[in-house]
Order: sequence, then C-alpha cells, then structure tokens
Amino acid sequence: RKGLRVYMVTPNVYHFLDISLPTKVKELSEMYKKVQNKAIVTGRMVDLEEKVKESLTKFGLELPNHGLFCYPSKEQTSDRVAEWKSKTIVKLLKETGFLKAKFYDDKPKWVKKVRELVAKELPLVEFEGIRVH
Repeated sequence: RKGLRVYMVTPNVYHFLDISLPTKVKELSEMYKKVQNKAIVTGRMVDLEEKVKESLTKFGLELPNHGLFCYPSKEQTSDRVAEWKSKTIVKLLKETGFLKAKFYDDKPKWVKKVRELVAKELPLVEFEGIRVH
C-alpha cells in the first residue's frame, strides 16, 4: 500500500514489469512530435532502456535527437531520481548551449526540484518545469 494505491508487487519492482509501460499516448505526444530538439530524462531504470525505445516506436514517436537518459543502477549513482534528473538536465543544457528549455514530468516534487537546481546552476537559461497528468 502506498497512499491510496495498492500494489500487487512492491513499487520498485513495478517499474521493471511490462504492465508499467504506457498503453496509449497522451496529448503531450503531439507536441513531442513537433519539437525539433528533444531529450528524454526518465526515472525508468537503465535496464528498461530498450523497452522505453520499443514503446516510443510502438506509438510512432521518434527517438529524441539529444538522447534518452534512463536512471542508472545503484552502483552508478547514489542520487535519488529527482536529483539525478536535475543533474542530467543541467549537464545536457551545458553541453548543448541551449538558453531556453521546457521540462515535463508527472511528479510535482520532481518538477520543483529540477526547476530549482537549473535556476541555481544556470540562471541565464529560461527554464520552465511543467507538471503533466
């Protein structure tokens, strides 16, 4: 049990199962198709990278031209997901030199954390964090 949700498997195991993958596209996918420069920074474990790619292909979504970044194993990082996402996005913005970016996530705490770190590390970047449902 987590909040009002009941899991048949523990939450950390759930994300390794096929049933955790999307079964339909969201409205956001239409915008994704139109955006020229894009990256995906996901809390899905690196072990699921191929399944994430398969899901994108299944729904007619191209791979992001600036990379697909999946959450590394515990041996590779001790960061929690929000912190890892923040650092990954800051690094990506520095490497690309983009001065304007938008970040979409369904977890409000993660949106807030990423927004705060990007503002601190890259104050000249016009960065918008947007929660999606």
